[in-house]
Amino acid sequence: MTIDSKTLFSVGNDKILREISIQDGTEIKRNVDIILSQIAFPSSNKILFAGVSDERHSGVYLITIFRL
Repeated sequence: MTIDSKTLFSVGNDKILREISIQDGTEIKRNVDIILSQIAFPSSNKILFAGVSDERHSGVYLITIFRL
């Protein structure tokens, strides 16, 4: 969840990053083409770090989230 508690992010083994608005329930799906596991925001709230849990890849995935 973002620091302002307005947006929730979720991942699963379907290779989709979901961005869900807490206010109105709308959902944006991003196909990231790898299985993501743990996700975390730094205090800047502009990027999202995600652990990679895919057989083909390993490491950390960085996603830019910045919105105006």
